[in-house]
Amino acid sequence: MNFSDLFSTTYLLDKSPQDDFLWGFPLLAFFILLLFIGNLLKSSAKKNKYFKKSIRKKLWPFQVLGGIGSVLVLARFSEMDILSRPIFVISIFVITIIFAVIQFFRIRKEYLRRLTSAEREKLKKLQN
Repeated sequence: MNFSDLFSTTYLLDKSPQDDFLWGFPLLAFFILLLFIGNLLKSSAKKNKYFKKSIRKKLWPFQVLGGIGSVLVLARFSEMDILSRPIFVISIFVITIIFAVIQFFRIRKEYLRRLTSAEREKLKKLQN
């Protein structure tokens, strides 16, 4: 795959690209992992109640993005006309990465706030 073609509009909007889709299998694995990332994080957060509360109701978009991405990659493998446009796969991948970074910082901020609040409560109990 020529990376200079990646940014050309003719390649991005091509209805049925004929090149090898070498990035398809890693992308498919990435999007399938997104489908299960919520369950993986929830199972790892069982012992940490502050982290568990911080990630609650924040991971469902990963399942949606993972499902859409998996469908688009599979459509590219099966060479469907409209759904196999490279711009769709690239845009879902970029949206997922941006969303993951934003969610990481949101969860981290909320987790640290919960930890400091718990520390304050401990200090209040010790002082009384």
